[in-house]
Amino acid sequence: MRYIFNLILICLFTQTKSQVTLQASDFIGNGGDNIGYNRCLFTPAGNGGSGVSWDFSFINVISPYTLQTLAASNTPYPSSFPNASYASYDPIAVTYDFYRVDNLHKTLDGEVDPSGTVVTYTDPKEMLVFPFSFGDSIIDDFAGTYLWSGTNYVMYRTGRITTEADAYGAVDLPYGTVNDLLRVRYYEEYQDSNSLDGLITNYVRTTYKWFKKNNRTPVLEISNSTINGVTLDPYTLYMDQTGLVGMEQDLNVGDEFMFNLFPNPSSESTFLHRSGYSPITIELFDMHGALLQKTFSTENQTEIATGQLAKGVYSVRISDPMRSSTQRLIVQ
Repeated sequence: MRYIFNLILICLFTQTKSQVTLQASDFIGNGGDNIGYNRCLFTPAGNGGSGVSWDFSFINVISPYTLQTLAASNTPYPSSFPNASYASYDPIAVTYDFYRVDNLHKTLDGEVDPSGTVVTYTDPKEMLVFPFSFGDSIIDDFAGTYLWSGTNYVMYRTGRITTEADAYGAVDLPYGTVNDLLRVRYYEEYQDSNSLDGLITNYVRTTYKWFKKNNRTPVLEISNSTINGVTLDPYTLYMDQTGLVGMEQDLNVGDEFMFNLFPNPSSESTFLHRSGYSPITIELFDMHGALLQKTFSTENQTEIATGQLAKGVYSVRISDPMRSSTQRLIVQ
């Protein structure tokens, strides 16, 4: 059951940042994206409101990785989610989320956890309704089932999710400022139980996602969860500038810290080109965030050997004590 609310603003205010309205067209599709992200330590999400400027330029990357969106039929679980529009695969968490998008809704039909447990929602989670803009909110009850790992015991999941567009504005990230973002706050309370022993596990999760139009996945995400009152793996992650759509004119990044990789895709080697000569660290990561190469350079052109690498998607990061910038590298 879903409840939708629209906030009516009584007072007048001066808008310093453009409001953003999310539409179905920002999310519709069947995947096919490979989006670079950087996982970081948990950072408080900051204030809500209109025309907010958030500063996350200081956050340090723990591990870069590539988030994949793909058609449900291209996952190992097509029969479990026949109506899903696309799946999102996180190689760090080793999880799949299956989303359905139509002209009015974006729902979560189910998910697969690292153990391979498949949770199907008989009453899906309502994640967004369209159009969705600052002040809009949804309260949705959801329910699902899954088999306890390695057994035939049916587990039941029931809960409620509250979704609210609580802010809009601009975010400072390590590579620059991204404007015209809508922040959506998700607050979930749910429990897993079974009919055998009456054991109940209680979950609470608060997640903030900063969305920009034409980008299926968030630019920035901050999440904190508890299981039976115990905090579990809080995190912050943000999208590489190479994954952003429609932001080329939006980013305020010093020219001396932008770089290009050529050729890309690469087979034997690629060259990193930049305009500056300041000392930098160059790091190469695989899609799971494992560091493969590390070097230091004061040149504006540096060769990166790729001939020994397996075919796939990698991340190249340059950094100095104040900044970092990351791009994807494809080896074929």
